[in-house]
Amino acid sequence: ERQWGVHFDVVAPVLRVARGAFSGGVLNVTARAEHVDFNVGRFSATGGLIGDDRSAVTAGLSFRPAGGSAFKLQYRREWAHDLLRNAATRSAVVQAGLATYF
Repeated sequence: ERQWGVHFDVVAPVLRVARGAFSGGVLNVTARAEHVDFNVGRFSATGGLIGDDRSAVTAGLSFRPAGGSAFKLQYRREWAHDLLRNAATRSAVVQAGLATYF
């Protein structure tokens, strides 16, 4: 019946391009930590914790050649428990992307 989640993001510029084709571009280092619990509480029959939660950490780089566009490369690790809180399944993924904002 109840759910909750939290995340923290950090983005820090590490390089500003002063000249050339990408003058004004910025290279950022990014980090994110997150957790979400889809079923807060305990089972009424056993008193055991209800599972169905996920935790993840992400680290990456993003390059903004202009204010409204970004190229991103990220590495994400995730741990997920099923409803009965069996051992967490682990996954890892590399994500590459292009974003444009208008």
